[in-house]
Amino acid sequence: MSQPDAALISHVRKAVIPAAGRGTRLRPATRLLPKELLPIGNTPMIHRAVLELVRGGIDQIVLIISPAKASVWDYFAEIAEGLNCELELLIQPEPTGTANAIALAEPFLQGEPFVIFMPDEVCFCNRSPIAQLCEAYLHYRQPVLALTWLAPEWAPYFKGTGRINLELLQDLTYRITQLLDKTMDPFPVSRSGSFKGVGIGVVGPEFLQLLHQLKPEPGPQKEYDDIVIWQHLTQTQQLLGSAVDGIIFDAGQPQGFAAANRWWLEFCQQEDYVRLPD
Repeated sequence: MSQPDAALISHVRKAVIPAAGRGTRLRPATRLLPKELLPIGNTPMIHRAVLELVRGGIDQIVLIISPAKASVWDYFAEIAEGLNCELELLIQPEPTGTANAIALAEPFLQGEPFVIFMPDEVCFCNRSPIAQLCEAYLHYRQPVLALTWLAPEWAPYFKGTGRINLELLQDLTYRITQLLDKTMDPFPVSRSGSFKGVGIGVVGPEFLQLLHQLKPEPGPQKEYDDIVIWQHLTQTQQLLGSAVDGIIFDAGQPQGFAAANRWWLEFCQQEDYVRLPD
């Protein structure tokens, strides 16, 4: 079957959720339960990711898990009828990183643009960030990364991933001119606040081509990180950022997990309470 011309596609309908990682930042809790099933409010964070994708118009999602995370798939098997999307499963035999996980999804994607959604990114946004990112991608036909604004009082709950330099294009859209390496240091913010890049983006099939061409080197734990691809896109002036209407927490580390639950308790527990059928 021939693949579609990505330049002619008028909407984004597919997403990849890489969820085969070890969850080391949240140990010892993740020794018993996969990180993705830890709750924000009353809802596991990976369920929140699926709901956010569906809210943004995505109707085909591939979930990539490790053999040790069968409980994640079991969870979705019980609620599949109420998801309003097609959910497929891929197994990543070894936790060899996000880049490898995304590459595994290539047959599912069939040359179409797609959303990458890291399941520990927890969104509290008025407008759908997925719809906003897809709109920006379809307008500019360039990869787009979600940006969240950090006020100084919330900065201590974030670590030093997603440090970026930006140039404003128009309204809420920026060109990302630099994406710095990940650190575990506190996220630096200015006195008035700063933007942070998060692990949610929309890309085209070119992203997969770069995965094959650049072949990221494995890290200390033999994981292939996709940050090399994102950094290459900044170096070639091809990566955009879209500022979301709300806040996105990295709940994959203890401070972010606590902050996301605190936000839920303080601001949105009633309207955000997910009820499943009996």
